[in-house]
Amino acid sequence: MVRMARIMMAVGVLGFLCLSWAGADEGEKQAVKDEIQALHAEVSCLHEELQALRADMKKVLAELRSIKASVAQPKKKRQPDTTVYDVNIGSSPILGAKDAPVTIVHFCDFQCPFCAREYPKLKQVLKDYGEKVRLVYKQFPLSFHKKAKAAHGGGICEAVGRAGCFLEDARYDIREP
Repeated sequence: MVRMARIMMAVGVLGFLCLSWAGADEGEKQAVKDEIQALHAEVSCLHEELQALRADMKKVLAELRSIKASVAQPKKKRQPDTTVYDVNIGSSPILGAKDAPVTIVHFCDFQCPFCAREYPKLKQVLKDYGEKVRLVYKQFPLSFHKKAKAAHGGGICEAVGRAGCFLEDARYDIREP
């Protein structure tokens, strides 16, 4: 902006000098010619800077378009894991029909908030699918849950399973954050 103001002022001065050119001596004429050359050089510099800025702007716009295109593309959906695992259930407690075609193995930690959150959902699956699904309970106390090993230890879970009942939601009351 400063350069443009300077150029506009110089153009005004130049116009004034042109009007008084007729009565000017050789020294004044040379000074005007020098000023015109200086203005011409400055305009050339401004033109080069403008070209460089336009080139930079084109690069930035191209990069923005590529970013926009990559964001706009839908993400590929992950394929569901349909792997069937062969888990030895042995004498683990079972809820549901013993000969059900679908077996869900529930690896559980009584202090785990995620296990507690999922257990009602598993029971709902059993309710919805009846004789088609069975739920097998496997002890899996995590080392960072202080009370989990005690709850799983001492044969408590096995005794509950042998008694013909299943581990109910009340077992999750030992959870702590």
